[in-house]
Amino acid sequence: MMKRLVIHPKDGSTSFLKKIYEGLKNITLIESGEDILENLDELIRTHDQVLFLGHGMPKGLLAVGQFGFNTFVMNASRVGGLKEKDNSIFIWCYASDFVRAHHLGGFATGMFISEEIEAYAMGVECTEVDIKISNEVFATAVGTALEQEMGNHELYAHVKQQYEPLVGTNPVVRYNWGRVGVW
Repeated sequence: MMKRLVIHPKDGSTSFLKKIYEGLKNITLIESGEDILENLDELIRTHDQVLFLGHGMPKGLLAVGQFGFNTFVMNASRVGGLKEKDNSIFIWCYASDFVRAHHLGGFATGMFISEEIEAYAMGVECTEVDIKISNEVFATAVGTALEQEMGNHELYAHVKQQYEPLVGTNPVVRYNWGRVGVW
């Protein structure tokens, strides 16, 4: 059974991402703790797969006040152990830029609308219901793929298959559709 490290800073606006890991067994969940960052390289090295979930930018996964005065949980200074893995999951806005910049392997999202302020910033007219449906379908699809131990390309295909039927009717899904991939 795969041993997974899930790094998901506590933040109510990303609680929908819990669907990704709530059905997984043998996980280590990290939501906060300044001392965790001191041991992050070791935690990454001793787990088969690492999932990074939350808000971010091209420079990394934001700590959102959960890891002391650190701005990021994952950034350029902490990628060492990830270079040895090809199955990591990076779900935050512009995670794919981070993955490409550091030559990492795994499933990643680009700019990804998950809340109203992001839709507004990207000029996507939608409702709260559109966002909620997009978040629910996406997180459920990723979680199901991980529960079934799908590899990167299978996971990607599964997410696309589950997400695609909504492209024509949901403007958030339409925007996010082309912003997931495997590197």
